[in-house]
Amino acid sequence: MTKHDRATQEASSSPLSSETGAVPVQDIREQLDFALYRATHAITRAYREPLQRLGLTYTQYLILLALWEQGPLSMGELARSLDLDMGACTPVVKRLELGGLVIRQRDERDERRVQVEAAPGADALRGPCASLQQEVGRQTGLSARDLRNLTLQLHRIANTLREAVAEQR
Repeated sequence: MTKHDRATQEASSSPLSSETGAVPVQDIREQLDFALYRATHAITRAYREPLQRLGLTYTQYLILLALWEQGPLSMGELARSLDLDMGACTPVVKRLELGGLVIRQRDERDERRVQVEAAPGADALRGPCASLQQEVGRQTGLSARDLRNLTLQLHRIANTLREAVAEQR
């Protein structure tokens, strides 16, 4: 019997679980949230130093990826596409603008909206960012197919949890 099996058996036979119906706390190594937490930190660490050499933070990198992929976006669209709070997105975009990597301008039809687009100065970073994505993907040790499948599953989890939380409100 493994350590985990013994712990599960002990927890299921404990007075707390049998009397109250409470589910015992799962081993941290088996928790989805902890695995995601560790993987997120490992991936951002893999990106940190190479991005620093490019003069970018991870959030700045994500913003540039979104703009390269989707073209000009309003600040609200940009924040939503990256699941960022507007308050977190705005100062990052301003720093990118100061660095000549994005252009911000008021929407001509609605002056309350600010449009953001990648500046020509950001084009020099596209190749190095694409190479970095490939390198970090390689460092995971997963095949391209497994990476695609994992990414799809993670997006599905995020969308399902977002909907569940919204329904609870």
